Amino acid sequence: MILSLKYSSTYLKSSMCYALCALLFALCASAQSDVNQFVWDQANSQMIHASNADDYLDAAGNYNRLLKNGVVNAPLLLNMGAALTMGGDTGNAIASFERAELYSGTTPEIKCGIIAALARQSKAGSIELPWYRTAFFWHFDISTQLRIIIALSGWTLLWTGILLYIIRKRNMTHPLQFLLTISETCMITGALVFMIFAASSLFSIMQEKQLRSRLSTAKFTNSAIQEMGDNS
Repeated sequence: MILSLKYSSTYLKSSMCYALCALLFALCASAQSDVNQFVWDQANSQMIHASNADDYLDAAGNYNRLLKNGVVNAPLLLNMGAALTMGGDTGNAIASFERAELYSGTTPEIKCGIIAALARQSKAGSIELPWYRTAFFWHFDISTQLRIIIALSGWTLLWTGILLYIIRKRNMTHPLQFLLTISETCMITGALVFMIFAASSLFSIMQEKQLRSRLSTAKFTNSAIQEMGDNS
């Protein structure tokens, strides 16, 4: 009986410890969420009331602060790209738009942002996006997450075709003849879908890693002013 009471006491202490840890974790997560919301509102307010390049770069800095806190989504990256474009840091602006594209796929806002940044970077009146964005439209128009799902669907379809082919080979009766056509279609379609979207997804994952590293260490500055300083 005494031994049982000791075990119960130990179990109760462990349960209270886990409950306390869970409560502290929830409180920390809630506090961090409040901080992130404050920074988001502050950055948006800075964007609205910005009157010069430095104001826009300050807003971009706050957006980047959210990225460093682990908040990553297309609207955040789109706003940061816009702030960097207005602040004159076109190189990091394009990187921000491209990273936003990985999370949402191409949108009219992202396209306009990239064109605006490229135009300001090259100081040209008219800018057209590269031809490969049209040729490989699925890579840019579809988010990385969705492309991964499509690649996995292609892999499943490929093995479904292989399974149907095995069933057809084991039973050569005439009623199952249609399985041969279905299996071949599934294998060919599944293999093509998997190869195309798996390669595209892998490239995007590598691109995301590169862009994340670049933006996390970037010091946002007005490119035009920096070039003037370098030339002098």
